[in-house]
This record gives sequence, structure tokens and C-alpha cells, in this order.
Amino acid sequence: MTSFLTAPALAWALSYWAMQAAAAVIIAWGGRHPAWGVYSFIGGNIVSAASLGVLMLLYRHVNVSVGYGLGVGGAVLCAQVALALAFRTHLTPAHYAGAACLVAGIVCFALAE
Repeated sequence: MTSFLTAPALAWALSYWAMQAAAAVIIAWGGRHPAWGVYSFIGGNIVSAASLGVLMLLYRHVNVSVGYGLGVGGAVLCAQVALALAFRTHLTPAHYAGAACLVAGIVCFALAE
């Protein structure tokens, strides 16, 4: 197993995070616009299902438990940021504190390797 900071591992992680953020925005769009609900549900789940293949590629480069922690933790953070930007959410200090906690957890997983 290689480090999370190698180019292939980082590329797969960033791809997974981006795909999960996109899936979250697509699905949320359908929730806000009921006429597009079924289409956004299907589209978001297609992107999300494809992202699992990318997560499997990440597992080739890092320990599975570390890769899962990094992948899912980063995906949650990226999805929250994408949703806040897409739907113009006013962020409070509590939002920033939560994001900092997620980043701290991701760093701990990366360093544990």
C-alpha cells in the first residue's frame, strides 16, 4: 500500500469527492424542483454508483479502512460545501466548526497510515 499523498491515490480521492458532491447537488435539485424529482433521483444515483467504482480504485493505493475514512469523510465535506454554494446557504460559525472537525478527522486518518 502506498501513501494517500501519492498522485494516483490523491487523484482517485479527489474524483470520488467531486462525484459525490455532484450527486448530492443533483438529488437535492430534484427535491427543490418536484417536476425534475424522478430524473434527478436517477441521475444522482447513477453518478453516485459510478463513484463507488472510483472508490474501489482508491483502495488499490491505500489501506481499505484508511481509504474509506478518507473517501467518505472528504465526500461529506465536499458535498456540504457544494450544496451550500449551489443553494446559497448562509454559513454560520457552527458550519465552519463542523467543517474543521471533518478536516481534522480526515487528517488523522491520513496520518494514521
